[in-house]
Amino acid sequence: MTAGITSTCSRGRLPVRYCLNVDVRARLKLSPAQSRLFLWAGVLASTAAFARMVRSDWLLAQSFNVGVAGDISVYQGALQNWRDGGALYEWENGAGFGFTYPPFAAIVMTPVTWLDPERLGDIWTVLDLLFAGVLVALIFRASQLAWGRVGTLAAYLAAVAMFLGSSQFQSEIINGQVNVVLALLIVLDLGASVPERWRGVLTGVAAAIKLTPLVAIAWLVLTRQWRSAALASFSFIGLGALAWLVYPDVSKEFWTRAVLDTGRVGRPDLPANASVFGVLSRAGLEGLPRTVLWLTLGTALVLAAFYRAEQARRRGDHISAAILVMCAAVLASPISWPHHQIWLPLAGIALILHRGWRVKLSGAVVLVFCVLHIPLSRAFDQAGPFTGALDSIDFMMFAMICVLGLGSRDIDRDGPATREDGIRTGGVRRRDPHRLQLEGP
Repeated sequence: MTAGITSTCSRGRLPVRYCLNVDVRARLKLSPAQSRLFLWAGVLASTAAFARMVRSDWLLAQSFNVGVAGDISVYQGALQNWRDGGALYEWENGAGFGFTYPPFAAIVMTPVTWLDPERLGDIWTVLDLLFAGVLVALIFRASQLAWGRVGTLAAYLAAVAMFLGSSQFQSEIINGQVNVVLALLIVLDLGASVPERWRGVLTGVAAAIKLTPLVAIAWLVLTRQWRSAALASFSFIGLGALAWLVYPDVSKEFWTRAVLDTGRVGRPDLPANASVFGVLSRAGLEGLPRTVLWLTLGTALVLAAFYRAEQARRRGDHISAAILVMCAAVLASPISWPHHQIWLPLAGIALILHRGWRVKLSGAVVLVFCVLHIPLSRAFDQAGPFTGALDSIDFMMFAMICVLGLGSRDIDRDGPATREDGIRTGGVRRRDPHRLQLEGP
């Protein structure tokens, strides 16, 4: 019977979620009892890895004293100075860092001034860890895995552990940054977790907090998703207008001066900057030649990512579309520090969940590199000047993802074909796989 089902699966005659379970068991020659034992062993191993990474990240945040020394302390100091009557965008800490986000972000972040730095750092770390788990869960939910509940749980815990262990997320943790929150807003919105009639609103909110998600609004416009583009634009402009109405002087200061002062976010030629602008800066280019090449190469990579994202969206793979668009944002931005690059391990997870062993292998390579980046950097830094080369690999991976996309995923839906099904299948209405009968070889 198993041979018959496996043969039928190879011809695409059964629902994917059924075929994979049977095929994997048949290929490994496992009995049902052995299969259950194998899966639960995977759950235990994944749980151990997950718990270890949660503990490791917590201790990492504590060792860096994120509430006192991280970027969250910059937000708190600038906002407290503002509450006390000082200028929001003129305050700097001892290292010369100040508040760089739009005025609406200052309104949203005001509660950080209500807590002492240590408690704020602890709460921020817990929220980062929770939001990271939700992000990975959204990717898994969209993948519609056919591994059963136990197998999916094991894979999910392993994926979260890898994400928490990535250098990008650990940079987020030790700096007390906001990128995981913004990523969650984007994935919820563009990843089709919100009702279609509201799609675009959360993207506009994210852009009102930090300008990088404006790239996503550009994608909505270029791909003629007019309703979503309008909602995102109205949301962004409306929240900016609200901030201007409440705090006109601060808004004028940001939009006429502070937003143009790129020097406030650090030197672009540092190795950790994975953007096109950073690569050109490290190559020694300056002035007009650097600007022209940045705009040319950046635009080419962004358009390539937009094209791949639109392909994914038409297949119904909205999560991959969101990740691709934000990978383009990382390359297009003048400054993309490691905590801005959390889209790289998310792309690795998405690749592993796509069909085809080559695609899965490429995702595994991306994830393993993200996890080993810091240990390798330390080893190479002790052995010689190779750390910059490792940071350049980040850029190359982002560029390859934008150009090649995130593979293809056939989504096994029940019921009648939709418009997107028609686009993906050349307009042919698909048959319902559940009505097909089991056949022999």
